[in-house]
Amino acid sequence: MNSEFLFISFHIGYNTAIASASVQSSPQAIPALFTDPACGHVLRAKGFVQDKNGWVELNATADGLTANVIPKGQEVLIVIGEWLEKERIEVRLKG
Repeated sequence: MNSEFLFISFHIGYNTAIASASVQSSPQAIPALFTDPACGHVLRAKGFVQDKNGWVELNATADGLTANVIPKGQEVLIVIGEWLEKERIEVRLKG
């Protein structure tokens, strides 16, 4: 499936947040955001993704990930951190 990404970036001091809509990503792609220094310093990722089994609500930090199956969702994933690199995050999310 072809994914389109809409990125909104804002800066508050050293913090940057990137919001991505229409994410076709599996929950398994999220932990790599925290371990890949090329993504920047990711502090949190949260939102909703649709995998082969349906909708999943995600909430992740470097300490762990919770993924709950939900009946309906909206394709949106928010990544919060410092010095985030949109292009690298996009590569990781696309898998």
